[in-house]
Amino acid sequence: MQKKQGISLIVLVITIIVMIILAASVIIALSNTGVINRANEAVKQTNESQVQDLAALIWADAYMDGKRGVELETEVITKLVEQGIAEDTWNISVTDEGVQVSIKVVVPEDWNTSVREITSDGVPIPFGFVKSPYVGENKKNEGLVIYALTEEEISEGVTKITTKDAGQQVSLETRNQFVWVPVDIEKFETLFKRVDYINTTSLISNELGSEAFWELVLDSNNMPIEGQDSYVDSMSESPYVPTTTISEARAMYASVKKYGGFYIARYEAGGNTLDANNNGTGDISITMGKYPCSNLNAMSIARSFYTTTNDKYGVVSTLTYGVQWDRTLSWWKELDSNINLTSDLTFGNFLTTTYTIEDLNINAKQATFLNYVDDTGIRNWTTADAKTENSMMLLSTGALKKTKVYNIYDMAGNTYEITMEGFGNETWNVARGGAVAYSEGVAVRTDWNYGGNPTYDAILGFRPSLYIK
Repeated sequence: MQKKQGISLIVLVITIIVMIILAASVIIALSNTGVINRANEAVKQTNESQVQDLAALIWADAYMDGKRGVELETEVITKLVEQGIAEDTWNISVTDEGVQVSIKVVVPEDWNTSVREITSDGVPIPFGFVKSPYVGENKKNEGLVIYALTEEEISEGVTKITTKDAGQQVSLETRNQFVWVPVDIEKFETLFKRVDYINTTSLISNELGSEAFWELVLDSNNMPIEGQDSYVDSMSESPYVPTTTISEARAMYASVKKYGGFYIARYEAGGNTLDANNNGTGDISITMGKYPCSNLNAMSIARSFYTTTNDKYGVVSTLTYGVQWDRTLSWWKELDSNINLTSDLTFGNFLTTTYTIEDLNINAKQATFLNYVDDTGIRNWTTADAKTENSMMLLSTGALKKTKVYNIYDMAGNTYEITMEGFGNETWNVARGGAVAYSEGVAVRTDWNYGGNPTYDAILGFRPSLYIK
């Protein structure tokens, strides 16, 4: 073991030396152009790749000097500021694994009550959240993740969290997490619409009350029409689409148009404790390793995360709309045309899914069904173990590594997820995704729906989304 550690240290030292040699040429170039000596002109005359190389050199020097964590971050940022790389014009992220820099984008005046900053690749970071400090989670085309701050941190003016700052971290994994889904506003009507991912007959209709899936009737500007809440279900004699839903939908659509996207929950909603049915409850959050919440009060729970009246956060939370779900899928297809959204089981947890212990994330839990047919619940939550084919095994949120697609977990399999999408002439909601009880190949779009007013279903969960105020 000591020999292996010694070899690793040698490799690290050689790597850093190479970085220093390469970055030295950049320093010379910068010095020759007068950039370093003229700090006020640094941002104008230095492109991101040059500043990145300069930051890498400073980081390597500090790392070799034995600095780690907060001390390493302070050293790197201080040295960069001395060279004219100011924090008010540059995003600087320092961890023990490396450093990343990017030019800050100026937040428009009509955005600045809800958005604290805009990343160099155009993602708005709302108040009350911070961009992920992890490599692989902080670029738009990777699936940029935001982590929620506590209200105390917001009051203290915290605007970033490092992976090694235990004082702020409160373990990043315990914070609600959401992923940015972009919608090009120049192509809004093309991109932000319901899409049929089923290979059978179309299940989409623009008319309320038809025997088909629907969401909201839109006007010529692709906005939900006001007044459609006046539709009355002939069976229940009650409004089919509440006024509050239309108001919420119009606000969500307007936000997506304004900011160029929305945030979707990284995980299924889950709880820390279990109720009588062994269903997740208590302190429901959007974090890894929780018991999936199968409460059909999903709409009100989703709205309670970040309300319109909570001025600490620049977002409003809702139950995910079908159009948001479909835009997430079409965004995946834009990034990777090989993703199979209609029959691929490789990123879902189904009846036929198999996995080993190595395929699971830390602290993963699993539970077998007592009897799915009469819905008597789930039993025996235990530490997750390997799974063989045709075993009905529910997993905790984010348990299976392969279910992650652009940093979003479990949109195929594990639990069906109830959405704001309606169905037919009944007061039913469409559930999206797939479920562990089935071996069918339809992974991320389903014709399964749920009506009536049950309080619990063993394979039904939900996922909230955020729109910026």
